[in-house]
Amino acid sequence: MRCVPHLSPTIGFFHVEKHNIDINPEYQREASVWGIDKRQLFIDSLLNGYDVPKIYMHLLPDGKGAKYALVDGKQRLSAIWDFLDCKFVLGNEFKLSSADSHLGKPAPKAGIRFKDFSPGWQEKFRSFMLPVIVIEDADDGDIEDIFSRLNDGEPLNAAEKRNARGGDMCRVIRDVAKHKFFKSRVSFRNRRYIFLDIAARFLLIEDGVVQGASPYRDLKKRFLDALVADNGTIPAVRKKKLLEQVTKQMNDLSRVFDAKDPLLRKQGDPQLYYLFVKEMTKNYAGPKLFSQIKKFIPEFQAQRTQVRELSPDKKAGLTHGLLDDFERLDPAGQRPKQFENARLHDVQTLS
Repeated sequence: MRCVPHLSPTIGFFHVEKHNIDINPEYQREASVWGIDKRQLFIDSLLNGYDVPKIYMHLLPDGKGAKYALVDGKQRLSAIWDFLDCKFVLGNEFKLSSADSHLGKPAPKAGIRFKDFSPGWQEKFRSFMLPVIVIEDADDGDIEDIFSRLNDGEPLNAAEKRNARGGDMCRVIRDVAKHKFFKSRVSFRNRRYIFLDIAARFLLIEDGVVQGASPYRDLKKRFLDALVADNGTIPAVRKKKLLEQVTKQMNDLSRVFDAKDPLLRKQGDPQLYYLFVKEMTKNYAGPKLFSQIKKFIPEFQAQRTQVRELSPDKKAGLTHGLLDDFERLDPAGQRPKQFENARLHDVQTLS
């Protein structure tokens, strides 16, 4: 692996070569991490000639489509491209430290877009040089290691750190996160790779089953981290079994929930329902199984809402008083068992 400076990295170069740069390799984070204030500040820094951090690009082997994969600098390049496309204005606090009068008017000033610059200022902006390092002769492990190291200064969340670590389990998590359940059933966005975090929880559940343990695992961060760290290499048979079991359960979930289902609006919901549907399909069968589950879940959630509003003495007298216990239990532990026990008379007819 070699890291060499790029010889002609102007803003104009990046704009022209945009189609040749893969800004979404699998280890990358989402561009939406930067808010408008930070993007405006970065453009301010460029226009005022301040030093900016290096951009790292991986020179890809021939035949892989894009010429480069962006290792570090996604937020900066996204800000530059959006500014050139007039998607945001210069910040209210923007002020040039010195103006070149020969570049014409209007010069850059607070509140205006790139298209409002004079032709001379537009050309000057495109000609700004960016510090760029090109990584050559590197494999996936090298690149994932570099990405993780570079992003220590811009804190990654837990899912992003696991994704940057690489290895077999990391790749299996990515495959699971592409399932139609995430694409069409959940009603929250994949902000900062939350789908990867939930996919890792599903795999941790099934990994216990594959090894003969209970599916009711502790799904806290340290166990998810260990799942990736301890499984950089997975035997093909075990990997196949894991994918088959998780895919089967997610197919079942997709039968239970509708598109962008409001019952899946919270990030803690999918793993709870995953365990519940897994338990139901393990213990029951029949042509009406999934329709009964689909009917039961919203009714159960409605009963939860009703019970929350009752006084403690009224809760204690309810036939389905386990609902109160359900609210207090850890979703990574006993909740799914209580979910099953609280299914009432209509669910007891599933066989």
